[in-house]
Amino acid sequence: MLTKGLLGAPAVLIAIGLVAAACGGGTNASTTTTTTATPVAGATVMVATNPTLGKILVNAQGMTLYVFGADTPGTSNCSGACLQNWPALTVASGNPVAGSGVTGTLGVITRSDGLKQVTLNGMPLYTFFKDTKPGDANGQGINAFGGVWTVVNSGGSSTSGSTTTPTPTRTPSSSGY
Repeated sequence: MLTKGLLGAPAVLIAIGLVAAACGGGTNASTTTTTTATPVAGATVMVATNPTLGKILVNAQGMTLYVFGADTPGTSNCSGACLQNWPALTVASGNPVAGSGVTGTLGVITRSDGLKQVTLNGMPLYTFFKDTKPGDANGQGINAFGGVWTVVNSGGSSTSGSTTTPTPTRTPSSSGY
């Protein structure tokens, strides 16, 4: 009986080691929940088809792009908690790249935080933290942070269709938003 128990012990130790290795260190866990956009060189804006909204704009990962009703051409009015809920589409350097079917003019503005945010026809572009997979458009029509958020269609206009619209629930930051 004792031999049988000892043979099982190495298997248990190996399993514990594999689980620990898969979990990684404590510092890596916090990076997986970060919602701020990571600037990339030459961010790509592409067209995708949403079953409810039609042809919409997405980033290189297929995540839906939005415009904020409180923004003005060339100016982002989203910071703090707003930016946690609606990460800006940013570039590290260079110009954004328009994929096939994208009409309008892509550009870049420098935000007050120093990040380079991608624009379409001057309007800053964002993603939404509750869009968890390509094609989600959970932010469509949400009125939050002083304006309405709308998905951008392939022609560069705001869409008018609606989808399920959950209310943003991120914890406000210390900036007062």
